[in-house]
Amino acid sequence: MRTTRYLLLAANVIAPVCWVITDFCLLAAGVMVLVHMLTLWATLWPSCRWWGDVVCQFETDKPEVWITIDDGPDGGHTRAAMDLLEEKEARATFFFIAERCHSEPGIVREVINRGHGVGNHTCCHPAYTFWSLGPRRLREEIRGCSMQIEQLTGVAPVLFRAPAGMRNCFVHPILRRMGLKLVAWSARGFDGSRDDVKRIASRIARRIKPGAIILLHEGRRTGGGASLIAKTLPKVLEIIESRELKAVIPTISQLRRNTRR
Repeated sequence: MRTTRYLLLAANVIAPVCWVITDFCLLAAGVMVLVHMLTLWATLWPSCRWWGDVVCQFETDKPEVWITIDDGPDGGHTRAAMDLLEEKEARATFFFIAERCHSEPGIVREVINRGHGVGNHTCCHPAYTFWSLGPRRLREEIRGCSMQIEQLTGVAPVLFRAPAGMRNCFVHPILRRMGLKLVAWSARGFDGSRDDVKRIASRIARRIKPGAIILLHEGRRTGGGASLIAKTLPKVLEIIESRELKAVIPTISQLRRNTRR
């Protein structure tokens, strides 16, 4: 992965230089545009590994899936999700935002005490700009969240999810130094931008299989004002149960091999 990263970075330097020294040759311009498009793909596509490794599925020889829930903690939404999970003896990982952890520290501890996992989802969730931030701001966003979670739980997170899954060339070196593993997903229903419970569940259902990482969000509401996670999570759990799967939290060793299947 590092080789691909270095090649892409080098291409971003060489292509514009070639364009200039060839007196703005049309062919060189086309190459430069292509390089920039590839860079944009690596940055904006959550499962792309050109900047570095990203977990899209986990290794298992058992009928297991992993539920991940972003954007909390959010008051009753988080507790409602935990109650629903425990009804089915399921476990999940919550990717928390530091600012919200600071506002609701008790829920963060409760998640751990009830047997679920907590991951790093940045300090303030700059969803529209995270991919464009420089190394200093990125370190602040990532390190600040890890420090907040460790302060509240006594345990530093080992998993990180980028806002909207987008990240740039500076993110992976920071994660490596902090001992964090980047996690994406393989099954999502776009519940972060829509509230049609049936469509959300249907889309997720098409992608659920052993080793799948399911992405859900908390803090959203339906058009009628109800908690969206309280509506979508039961549907997802029903699908998992109907396929004789079990919702678990994988070990770090299960995240080491990340070839897509």
